[in-house]
Amino acid sequence: MWDEIIKHGSFDELNGNETPKPSDPRSSIGATVAASMTIPAQAVRSVTFTLSWACPQIKFTNGRTHHRHYARFYGTDEDVAANLVHDAIIEHGN
Repeated sequence: MWDEIIKHGSFDELNGNETPKPSDPRSSIGATVAASMTIPAQAVRSVTFTLSWACPQIKFTNGRTHHRHYARFYGTDEDVAANLVHDAIIEHGN
């Protein structure tokens, strides 16, 4: 990942004959977000990013399961991280 940024300044370029490999359907292994913009002299711009990961359910070796506090509000399904990111962006000014 870092080599791509160093070589090209972004992930837009692929190495040699390498083609992007999509993740398996219905899997949620990760995501990236990037932005680029041209800013005129003396101008000010802002871009808001947020990062989230979710592990709402903890399974112990003894078989016991524990749900983290935020699971009360966001549940335990595959949309938890996306919903956390959404709320963080919407509410970051507060």
